[in-house]
Amino acid sequence: MNTLLVLTKNEQLLYQLQGLSKQYEVFTGAAISLICTGYIVPKTTNHVTLVCIDLESWDNTSARILPSLEKLATSIPLFGLTLGTIGIPTPLHPILSGVICTPTDLFPIFHKRAFHTSPTIRFEDGIVPIVSKKERYFLRTSEIVYLQADDHSVDMYLTDGTAIPIFNTLRHFEQSLPKPFYRVQRSYMVNAYHVKRIQYIKKRLYVRNLATILPFSKTYEPNLQHIEEWLRTYTV
Repeated sequence: MNTLLVLTKNEQLLYQLQGLSKQYEVFTGAAISLICTGYIVPKTTNHVTLVCIDLESWDNTSARILPSLEKLATSIPLFGLTLGTIGIPTPLHPILSGVICTPTDLFPIFHKRAFHTSPTIRFEDGIVPIVSKKERYFLRTSEIVYLQADDHSVDMYLTDGTAIPIFNTLRHFEQSLPKPFYRVQRSYMVNAYHVKRIQYIKKRLYVRNLATILPFSKTYEPNLQHIEEWLRTYTV
């Protein structure tokens, strides 16, 4: 039995997810009657295979459920849902597997055949909303290779070699992008999914499909360990 745990204060969203559950036939049993509202995590979470957190409803009072979410995140993927009007709340950044922009995006990613009970980490190709000037991009996580900061702007480099200029700071993306994005230097942040080689002596990172070599600094070396751990345990 696969159960969807929804954390939201929006009843309309609950009904929408309930209908999508039936349409995609991803979740069965208790998932059809969504079991969580108002950010109250039930004591019993047996059969829960996915948690969806409505980021639009998150506020200061929601922090009380963080210990429960951190415990769930050790064995269950947690996804944030946002319309792009807000970023990921800082306390949720370390525990989210990804972010989606519409409820519909949740179900093709988590088809019932994709659920697993092994200790490996699955790379979830979620949607990341990016605002650049007067344009809004909805990028797959796997499309973003790395980010490079330059004064008060950031260039986001994609797998096809293009760069999207964004008037924001790298710190903003460090707090808003989900795993597996890691900062490796004052001016660089990388998607661990694309890292193919780490040279500790020369302090260099090599990424797949692009000729670019990224530097990393001693300050962010602990993040290199996180990248290695992620690469050793992820599955596609």
